[in-house]
Amino acid sequence: AAVAAELLPEDVEAVVKEILSVSYYQLAESETQNAALARTLRENAMRYAEEAIREAPGRVIQPYYFTGMAAWERGEADLARERLERFLARMEEIPESRWDGDDRASVNAAREIVRRLRGVAQ
Repeated sequence: AAVAAELLPEDVEAVVKEILSVSYYQLAESETQNAALARTLRENAMRYAEEAIREAPGRVIQPYYFTGMAAWERGEADLARERLERFLARMEEIPESRWDGDDRASVNAAREIVRRLRGVAQ
C-alpha cells in the first residue's frame, strides 16, 4: 500500500530482501555448532538474494556477491564471473572511504576470483 501511495519507492521490497540476504548470510557464517541450521540460513540468504536481483538488478549490491560466491563454490564459472563483476562494478560506484572491513574483504575476494576466471577464459 505504501508503494502504491508513492510513500516508498517501488524497489523497496528488493532492498528489504537485500537486507534479509545479508542478515541470513552473516548468521550462516557465524553458525558453527549446527551445520543443518547454517545450511538453512544460507539457503534463505540465497533465496532472498536471487529475489532482490530479479526485482531490482540496478539497485542491489550484496546479493551479487553472495550469489557469485555460491556459483563459484558450485563450479559455475560463467555465473560466478557475471555476478562478481556486477558486484565489483556496483562497489566501485561507492567511494572506498565509505567501505568497511567486510566490504574490503568482499571486494578483494571477488577481485581474486574474477582475476582467476579471466585467466581461465583467455
